[in-house]
Amino acid sequence: QPSCKWGAECYNHDPEHRRKFAHPVAMDEAPAGKRTACKYGSKCYQRDKGHLARFAHPGDRNYRMGLVLFPEDQSPEFESMWQLFRFHDPDESGHLSKDEFAMLLKQSRKLVPTPTLDEPEVWKDVSGDHGYVSFRMFTAWASKHLELDLPLGLESSDASSRPC
Repeated sequence: QPSCKWGAECYNHDPEHRRKFAHPVAMDEAPAGKRTACKYGSKCYQRDKGHLARFAHPGDRNYRMGLVLFPEDQSPEFESMWQLFRFHDPDESGHLSKDEFAMLLKQSRKLVPTPTLDEPEVWKDVSGDHGYVSFRMFTAWASKHLELDLPLGLESSDASSRPC
């Protein structure tokens, strides 16, 4: 099978073209059910359906922990508290488990310098006797303990500028 002259840069995803020419496996070919994070993130201007199907962008429904693959030089990007919360709620339950909240706490430390917090104590403080953390519980706690410079993200105008 001859190699495509465009190699990994080929944008022709027509099945006939793919059968006819060999293409190297590129980073954008994620395992089934997962997508690679677009390297341009929220600044991406692509509207091509092929690009949107292959790459995840902040604000996409499936821009969630475990569903997006990040190259080593890239981290998750959040435009609002709601996106940060949703990223750590991969099952879309609307609530964070103790493990999901621990990952959110770890991620927030990458976003802003945060004093060392005792995770079991923080979990007890945020979740109370519920055994889960809702978005309201998270934002109430975060407004007092984290200095995240992110809007809430529930405003009607917050609908992502992305088409997906």
